[in-house]
Amino acid sequence: MKITPIEIRQKVFSEKMLRGYDKDEVIAFLQSLSQEWERVLEENREYRIKLEVTQKEVQKMRDVETSLYKTLKTAEDTSSQLIEQANRSADLQMREARNQADLLLNEARAKAQKMIQDAENQSRNKLEETLTELKSRENDFRQLERLKESLIKEIQNIASDTLDRINRVAEKGNKNVFEDKIREVREALENKPKESTNSLSQNTWDTTTKNGEPESIATGMPAETKASSTPISILQGSVVVKNQSKPATEKKEDSSPSKGPASFFDEIK
Repeated sequence: MKITPIEIRQKVFSEKMLRGYDKDEVIAFLQSLSQEWERVLEENREYRIKLEVTQKEVQKMRDVETSLYKTLKTAEDTSSQLIEQANRSADLQMREARNQADLLLNEARAKAQKMIQDAENQSRNKLEETLTELKSRENDFRQLERLKESLIKEIQNIASDTLDRINRVAEKGNKNVFEDKIREVREALENKPKESTNSLSQNTWDTTTKNGEPESIATGMPAETKASSTPISILQGSVVVKNQSKPATEKKEDSSPSKGPASFFDEIK
């Protein structure tokens, strides 16, 4: 039963004749009780207001908590998604970088192998060209050696034949004719082309000398003929006529033609 302070104040008790209550005391008590009850109700009302405010705040806090939870959940989900996406992106970039590195490495290896192969081919071709050139030069050198030997033999044969003819002419005892013919031989040999005389050898002259001294062209010639005869020296690279009284390179001052027979070679033939 709900009792208000006003009802407590207005409460009226029935009067009895015997053994009744003191009216003033009852009124005073009810007055005090009503005041106390009014205070309790006021406090209760204030508490209810506070409770409502508190409940509203709690609800707000719950709403904030829910919002924060949702936000945290969303952030967590987003973070997880971002982390997963970042991991996938990192893996993809890593694979792409690895593939790119492998591709570049393979290209570099292929280029290096090609460069090495080209260098080896160039070296091999250069070596083959060098060997071919060396063989060609060797063949040329051998041909030149054979030509040199052939020329030396030819000159030796010519010199030997000439000396034989000179000896035959010298045996006739014609000293003046012999000296003129020697001079003609000298001039003819000096006027020969340089390419024919560059291959002459000292061996030809050695065949006509003994102990470092020239032999007499004709062993049967008189002593004065032997002393005045002019031996022929065939040196390597040139032909020189030695004279006992003049240097080898000195020419005769008298360049007038000989007054002997018309031709020495016609005579010895």
